[in-house]
Amino acid sequence: MPDLGIFTVPLLGAIAVFGVALITGDDISFADVKLPATMQWNGYDSQVVVRALTNELRDINEDALSEATGLSVEQSYIDQSIGDFAEYFGIGKLVDGTRNLLHMNKYYVVCEIKADGDKVLLTALLFTRVGEKPVDVIRVPGDPADLRPMFAQAANRLLVDISPYIVALHDFKTELNAKQWDFPKTRQVLAETIQMPPPEDDYLAYDLIGRLHLRRAQQDESLTASARQAEIGLAIQYLTAALVQNPDFFYSNLGLGVAYAMNRQFELSDLYFAKAVELQPNKLLARENWGRALVRANRLRDAAYQYVAAVEIAPDVAELRNTLADIYVKLGHPEAALGQWEAAHKLDPLNGQAIAHLKEMGARNVQ
Repeated sequence: MPDLGIFTVPLLGAIAVFGVALITGDDISFADVKLPATMQWNGYDSQVVVRALTNELRDINEDALSEATGLSVEQSYIDQSIGDFAEYFGIGKLVDGTRNLLHMNKYYVVCEIKADGDKVLLTALLFTRVGEKPVDVIRVPGDPADLRPMFAQAANRLLVDISPYIVALHDFKTELNAKQWDFPKTRQVLAETIQMPPPEDDYLAYDLIGRLHLRRAQQDESLTASARQAEIGLAIQYLTAALVQNPDFFYSNLGLGVAYAMNRQFELSDLYFAKAVELQPNKLLARENWGRALVRANRLRDAAYQYVAAVEIAPDVAELRNTLADIYVKLGHPEAALGQWEAAHKLDPLNGQAIAHLKEMGARNVQ
């Protein structure tokens, strides 16, 4: 078993299922919020505050969703459906079972904002059942001139109690964008998670740790060759650990396909890409990443097959057609390439690659 270091405390997989329902806005109820007169004079009332907190909760969940379902950094390829989020967690029938077992059909939040000198103080009590003691009491100071940071911090603190894994994914995406390769917030959320999930849910933690190392290997330009190799090795180690618990987890299979391709271990890469495609044949991420690996291995006929599938899945993405056209040219099929560049040009009339190749093909035809 890999040494998790700071990640020794696993994620709350059983509680994370509530993050899915949270996106719909159905599983958190807010009581009326008491406000100081100064805030009311500035246009704030209970509904405005509840809406602000709900929006922050949704933003965190949407970030987590995009990170959960997107191994590729191209935002246009990220599936934003709630169904994919449920699929990512692999919860299935676990949602209702967990709710019934824990008697947690709803979360209830009671908020109050009071004046505190020239600041304000938001106090939020989180309950799992009406009439019981609060699960947590959250206190967050704020500046009356700019209340957004206070609402964002309060939402984050609430979600740490409800679903730390959602927060970890959100923090992971934020730190990736900031190129904080040590991922301090992500590690802190995981380190502070003191409760143990069911053992069969630990694969989510291993997958996230593996993804952490894989993304650094892909994107950190400051890494030396040996350091990059070490990151790939760690990614493989943790992603493999995830598959020990859940061999059919799509994202770990896909991640291993990517990692082994980066290592130029193409036979192993094929095995995991093939498993990912078997699990989800219509998932663009699998087809495109496998296609890229096959191009690197100079197996252009096999790469063409994957890119044809990718174009069928996403027929409106011009860049996929450009790539397929390039492969057709290398395989000696200029007419097939011309068809793809023409389609790319119709989809994106300003696409420079398609325009340049169409002019070149036209010049050849004149000659």
